[in-house]
Amino acid sequence: MKKKILISFFLVITVVPVLAGLIYAFLYSLGITGVISKGLTFSYWKEILYSSGFFLSLFYSLIIGAITIFISFFIAYFIYPFFINGSGKGQLIMFIPLSIPPMVWAFYHYLMFSGAGFISRLSYHLGLISNPGEFPVLVNDNFGTIVILTHVVMAFPFFTLYFIRIHNSEKIDRLTTLAKNFGASDSEVSWRVRLPIIFLKSRVLLILYLVFVAGSYEVPLLLGSQSPRMITVFTLEKMQRFDLYDKPVAYGAAFLYAIVVLIIVLFSLKRSFRTDEGRV
Repeated sequence: MKKKILISFFLVITVVPVLAGLIYAFLYSLGITGVISKGLTFSYWKEILYSSGFFLSLFYSLIIGAITIFISFFIAYFIYPFFINGSGKGQLIMFIPLSIPPMVWAFYHYLMFSGAGFISRLSYHLGLISNPGEFPVLVNDNFGTIVILTHVVMAFPFFTLYFIRIHNSEKIDRLTTLAKNFGASDSEVSWRVRLPIIFLKSRVLLILYLVFVAGSYEVPLLLGSQSPRMITVFTLEKMQRFDLYDKPVAYGAAFLYAIVVLIIVLFSLKRSFRTDEGRV
């Protein structure tokens, strides 16, 4: 009885508000509700699908997220073994970057890597460049270089701690010893024993973190490109414009992005359940 009450309470405070928000956003994008509602219309959805740049922003955000996860995963994969047998102080260091808010990291990297930043000025005084304007454009570039760097700095410590947990729970040390007894080399153990286990056990988390990076706001707002823009910057820019006719587009974009995220998460969870049942 208590379990059912707790489940019902969880649904009321989480799922119901989310569904209500999605329904409201969808109705707003159809012109049925909102400040400028004039009845059912698909004109806003035509703009979202064909001329607003929504899909470019969505694709760009997912690419930034995928690159971030790829780099962070392998950094964490190669450094986490050094923290397993050490003291707890080594693992405690990994919590320091996690305690710093994303906006602080973004502002710090802006001061470091912008055209008038610390590294640019240092390069000028060392004679590496003749003037600060020759410093390569890293902030607000189309490749999202510093956006990726900022998220990597925040992600790889988290993955490192998570991989340590997987290593201990899955008894990878015993599997490593067994593989070496059968003649496997260190590289074979790393790529054919340790890597598959780490990847399969963290796959859902990697996808969820990809969604988190793709949907981040503070970092791309300060460091990201304005064309293309990441999806959250795109949506909120539409929402905050003075033109009221952009608001239904913003609501529709938010609704469509939420559906895409929901599909990605449900697909990853389904794959995870199949893996736990012994099917890859």
